[in-house]
Amino acid sequence: MEWGFSGVMVRGSGIPWDLRKAQPYECYEEMEFDIPVGKNGDTYDRQVIRMEEMRQSVRIMKQCVAKLREPAGQEPIAALDGTFAPPPRRAMKRSMEALIRPRARSCTGRGRSSAHTRPRPDRSSRPQACRGSPGPER
Repeated sequence: MEWGFSGVMVRGSGIPWDLRKAQPYECYEEMEFDIPVGKNGDTYDRQVIRMEEMRQSVRIMKQCVAKLREPAGQEPIAALDGTFAPPPRRAMKRSMEALIRPRARSCTGRGRSSAHTRPRPDRSSRPQACRGSPGPER
């Protein structure tokens, strides 16, 4: 932990630390799951832990589905502002912004400037240039 390891590296070395248990967020404190822990810290332990983490993820998903099927879990669960989930179809037929807004979020990433912006044409580098194009002047 002092060296900054986290996740499967820590659990593979025998330390039972998982953020979902140590500092629960969302609904993880309501879920029951085990923290898989290794003994030797080698690649085999880490692989076994990853496989067990997938089993625990399925266990969590089954609990979530069960909670949604309970009468208390029947309230709306979709996002109402249209940034995470697309707006209702009738809104998409009336407004161009309703069509653009969910797509803009997925293209720009959380509404901020994108990490996937195109480079300026005068700033292209060899890996960005097409085969056979002259590319940047050297």
